[in-house]
Order: sequence, then C-alpha cells, then structure tokens
Amino acid sequence: MDIGLADMSGLQALSLLREKVPGVNVIILTIHDNKEYVIQALRSGARGYIAPSTELIRAVEMVHRGEVFFPAEVSQLVLQEYAGEAAGLDKSELSGREREVLVLIAGGYTSKAIARELSVSVRTVESHRENIMGKLDLHSIAELTKYAIARGLVGLE
Repeated sequence: MDIGLADMSGLQALSLLREKVPGVNVIILTIHDNKEYVIQALRSGARGYIAPSTELIRAVEMVHRGEVFFPAEVSQLVLQEYAGEAAGLDKSELSGREREVLVLIAGGYTSKAIARELSVSVRTVESHRENIMGKLDLHSIAELTKYAIARGLVGLE
C-alpha cells in the first residue's frame, strides 16, 4: 500500500483495513522515506515499510523501456548457472566474470549498465569486453551477440 492515495491517505486506509480484517499483513511501499511516515505507518498497523531504492526505480524504468533487470546478486547466480550449462562454451576459454559480461552485452546492456549491474567501473567492463573479444577473435558487439546466441548463452527475445 502507498501512503499517497486519491481519496484518503494510505495510513488512514490501512487503519480502516486493519479494523475490517484484523489479521491482514500490510507492507507500505512508498517514495516517502522520512521518519514520521514510518512511525505513523507502524502505529497504523503496517508490518513493513519500504521506500524504493534507486535500484527499484532503475528496474521499473528499464523494464518499462523493454530492457531486462535483475539485481546483481540474482544476476550473479543465474548467469553463473546459465553460463556453466551452456553447450559448446569451453569454461577455460572465458573467466566467470567474462561470461557474465558477455551475456549482459548480448542482452543489450550498455557498458555503463553492466558496470552498475556488476558493481564495477565502466573501465573494468570495457577491459573484460576487450579480453573477451581478444580470446574469441571477435571484433564487434554484433559478433559477440551472435556468438552468445549460437552458444545458447542468450535467447532471441
């Protein structure tokens, strides 16, 4: 529930909801992160309070633009598993981080977006990309993407 609703505040709605359904558990999800709202929410019966982080906002914006978004910790797990199972990719050929960067490049991420996703600098991403291109003897983002698709690292979505 958000604090800002059209007809009444979310906190008033929460109080009414708790009266009607005493056992209901509500989490406040709002842009307001000040202490007073948190205290009011708790007094109104909220069981949780989340003010969206920049990561949540970035996720919504990216998905809205048709891009993909996964938090770094989720990406790390999924990409390691997916890259490890990919047919035809010699694991000794690319490091784990290089495989992650390759999958993100093929997924349409920019160097800046990859840097944010992996919590590294843009220069580090560019170094990984250069190393990948050198190891695979590929010379463009398009060739990297074709390689990743051919090896089953990414799909054609």
